[in-house]
Amino acid sequence: MVFVGAPTLLLAALLPSVALASFPVGTNICIVGYIMDTYCIERGTLFDNQALSTLEYPNEHTIHCLVDVGSCTSSGFEVLADPASSGGLHCRAYVMDSAGTSTTIAAARAVGSCSTCTGAGSQVKGYRATIQGTVSGTGSPLPITVTAVLDESVGCGSSGNDIPAELNCKQGGLDKWYYAHGSLMLIGWGLLLPVGVILAKCLKHREGALWFQLHRGIQCFGLVLALAGWIIALDKFEVLDNTEGHDDSFDSNYSHAIMGCVTMAIGLLQPLNALIRPDAPEPGEDGTCLRSIWEVVHKGLGYVALILAVLTISVGTTLLPKIDDQERFQIAYGCIGGLLLITLILVLVDKYTYHAAPQGSDVDPNQEDGKQTDVELTGKVGTACVEPTPVA
Repeated sequence: MVFVGAPTLLLAALLPSVALASFPVGTNICIVGYIMDTYCIERGTLFDNQALSTLEYPNEHTIHCLVDVGSCTSSGFEVLADPASSGGLHCRAYVMDSAGTSTTIAAARAVGSCSTCTGAGSQVKGYRATIQGTVSGTGSPLPITVTAVLDESVGCGSSGNDIPAELNCKQGGLDKWYYAHGSLMLIGWGLLLPVGVILAKCLKHREGALWFQLHRGIQCFGLVLALAGWIIALDKFEVLDNTEGHDDSFDSNYSHAIMGCVTMAIGLLQPLNALIRPDAPEPGEDGTCLRSIWEVVHKGLGYVALILAVLTISVGTTLLPKIDDQERFQIAYGCIGGLLLITLILVLVDKYTYHAAPQGSDVDPNQEDGKQTDVELTGKVGTACVEPTPVA
């Protein structure tokens, strides 16, 4: 959404040093303003202060966030036009080319106080600069090739700031993708996949391999939802892009992304190793050693993935741009935890009140499509892994 007309006319009326114009490609421009990374703009709130709206409070944006955090540096930089009146929004005037972003990072590090700052500067937040450049395209914000990054005090001379006739005052463009990613992961890794594990563990008393059919269907559906959420994160959030030279300890987004990738990698391996599982023993037969090893690996990876998912989701609920949204997702995750507890209780009650096989029946409750699959480490399955006791 581009705000055209009233805000621009108000700028012209209130700020006589502003030159409003349509700038064709090749036009040389000069502007003094706050430098903001596109990532924080698209978040809608400052990454280093989530209670503050990005375009309302660029003066509170730390140089540490601007030049140390990989999510910010890799997203590119923009120059903001000052608001027409006190308390108004700063608008997105120009977006820098990659070389201009690199030059601006070096300039900010020279005057700022941050983890990667190179000079003896003491400025902590609210980095402003005089930007000179050449218009290189169309759109709003207007793309420019930066030719010089100068101190704010240099200014643009008597002609004043060159402000595009169309100003983009929109922020928070990533909100819908945060909601989609978070919702898919909550349903997939938060609810469905744990339910599938509970049923596989506690529903074997039901005849007809009911547990196996439910486990397979629920896990596949949950993994598809989680895969969709993962694709959104990889495509839209750019957390793993250009991570060199930033402070990982500050960027909890990066930690969340790494944990998420490991969790998804394990999750995607589960159906693959299920396809190559050794045949289950027939009812009454002993299981093979290879089958027992596969069961330990399959179950172990599943439990590890669920533990990682809990950690990843818990961290993720703290990374949403708006504090209200963080609280909503945390409440939702708490409700999901309650549902999982209720599910576990109901299945356990059913397990101890239901008799799957009548007296004398040859139906084995530990079945997989009619074959026995006792995944416990005790009992008759897996005895091929145990050396027989010599008979005197």
